[in-house]
Amino acid sequence: MYVLFICRKIKNNVIFTQVDSISEGHVPFLFFFQSSDQKEIRYLLKRDNFDYPVCVDREDRLNKLNGFPSDITFQTFLLDSNNRVVTIGNPIHNLAVKDLYLKQITGTGTPSTTKQPIRTTAEAEQTEINLGSFAKSESKTVVFTLRNTGEKPLVIMDTATTCGCTSPSFDKHPAQPGETLQVKVVYTPKDTGFFSETITVKCNTEKWIKLTISGEVF
Repeated sequence: MYVLFICRKIKNNVIFTQVDSISEGHVPFLFFFQSSDQKEIRYLLKRDNFDYPVCVDREDRLNKLNGFPSDITFQTFLLDSNNRVVTIGNPIHNLAVKDLYLKQITGTGTPSTTKQPIRTTAEAEQTEINLGSFAKSESKTVVFTLRNTGEKPLVIMDTATTCGCTSPSFDKHPAQPGETLQVKVVYTPKDTGFFSETITVKCNTEKWIKLTISGEVF
């Protein structure tokens, strides 16, 4: 796995725990973080209890050697015993790719295409919230509301953020058509100045929902 941007919460443990459980710990992972800020990397790894070995590539040598794409979707890949790429894609951002990885690792073939996932539609009552101006010592909390506008139950599977300063949580139960789910976001600043952060809500809709918080820290 090649990670170009380090300012994000490390959420990969869930995927690798599942892989370890089906492979009895025999699948090796290589983590390369391209960043000159080793202090920030240590902080994030420790904060999120990320206990896998990592390589900090301060001079971006791995990327220069291999020419990785800038799109994070294609910065994760599965190699065979001959170090050849057999699967490419980010299992954190795409559940279908996660399924494909697990199928490849367990040797059970490709995912079934006959069983279609349940899909619905949803809308956020607000997609952007300005938190205003506040001190660096403060934390701000906002709540986004998602309404199920489709005909099937709405389920939030996960969330992702663009910075470790942002911590989202969400309702775990399904919302029937017409009902709502809430996403609570806590922003804890580490620096002063203007900010704008995006929260991606991964739910069983055709496209994931993007939410934004912004403001100024003094």
